[in-house]
Amino acid sequence: MNAATTNHIERLGHPDIEARHQAVEALAKMGKSAVPSLLDALGSPNRFARRSAIKALVKIGADSAKYSVIQALTQECEGAYSVVANTWNADFSSPEKILAHASLSTGVKYALLQGLPDGYRRRWLGVVSVEKYCEELSKKSGVPEAVREGARQVWEEGGTLLRGSRAPENANELLRPAYNIPIDEPQTLLRATVQGEPLTDGNRAAQPAPSRATAETAAPSSTGKYLCYIPGGLYKLGKAGESDNPPHYVALFGFHISKNLVMVGQYERYCMAEGKRMPDAPDFNRDWSKKDHPIARVTWAEARAYAKWAGGDLPSESEWEVASRGGLERKQYPWGDQWSVNMCANSVRKFSVRRLRSGTASAGSYPANGYGLYDMAGNAWEWCLDAYDPNYWQETQDMEPANLSANNSLERVLRGGCWDNIDPDIFRCAYRLRYNPDGRDLNNGFRVVFRGL
Repeated sequence: MNAATTNHIERLGHPDIEARHQAVEALAKMGKSAVPSLLDALGSPNRFARRSAIKALVKIGADSAKYSVIQALTQECEGAYSVVANTWNADFSSPEKILAHASLSTGVKYALLQGLPDGYRRRWLGVVSVEKYCEELSKKSGVPEAVREGARQVWEEGGTLLRGSRAPENANELLRPAYNIPIDEPQTLLRATVQGEPLTDGNRAAQPAPSRATAETAAPSSTGKYLCYIPGGLYKLGKAGESDNPPHYVALFGFHISKNLVMVGQYERYCMAEGKRMPDAPDFNRDWSKKDHPIARVTWAEARAYAKWAGGDLPSESEWEVASRGGLERKQYPWGDQWSVNMCANSVRKFSVRRLRSGTASAGSYPANGYGLYDMAGNAWEWCLDAYDPNYWQETQDMEPANLSANNSLERVLRGGCWDNIDPDIFRCAYRLRYNPDGRDLNNGFRVVFRGL
């Protein structure tokens, strides 16, 4: 790698977006000669570097292949080896050839091994994990040294690329790549689970929040109840005719998101732990007595502070919209194209028949979407991470997943609608609402996302 290429590769992870953009353009102009370096950059611990490398690779690839390249590199690694091989004529036809490839980082090797098609998976990896296969291969005699060394690195280091972008096999595996925290820290793990779960019908009566000591000793084995995994991939979002959210593509890495909006009981535990004051309770939840209802009257900054404390963040608009659709492509609502007053907490009929709701609903009161998420439409508006820009999604080619302005005073985005809305249009997956980040509306809540990057 010459000095110019090295410089451009280093700038892929620059904190300034313009510097990253310039590096992407320069590497794209270099063409196929930059591909080995860009593939290696996909294993970088810097998320900006990884995403910028994908952009450069897309620009280098043929137009007909660019979306499939992104799809392969982000969606659970399935088919990654064949897309890379077909696009750049690389020879990754077997695990041994992948492991012996000198220009690939450990993370990329792991990703390609994970993405081998079924025939190779059964023949070479059998039912054992990639790590187990590499561990055994690194110890076998008669294996070429390059293959043994590649296997040893994959075995010892694991994959830095997309470890959090494949569905977990169990609760422990879910936690380790998703939050990058040791499995033997129950207090940290508990925070990562967002501190609670909905009450069932049998115990829905108001219950006091457990003490911090009780919470910290809770077994982490049940953490899978709190979160849903959303696979990475290339997604088409927005809606034709939507002025501030026209059809556009985004490339997302896999992430986990809380099944429910953050509830009153969860937020109370956070306030007790951090010595913070609860917001004033609305009339429909006096004294915050309904613990399994979504917390409301929190500002954007307060919502994000809780999310950070829990080990995650607020979802970007792209993450929220992908999650809200529940795996349904280009549908109006989380359940399909037809509005239904019975699918979410709303007040659409409140003037024509009666007021259906006089406030928020308990978590899990309405059907979950295809990902197992509740209240992606209705109940409470949900804060997103993005700053509001009516023109942000007009440029579809860069596929930036979020408008992450450092200026926290800018208007932010709310999604999903709430119990008090009467227009079905508001509950659509593509609908965006701009709002003052310091606002304390009694209908504004949030949920937490955890990124395995």
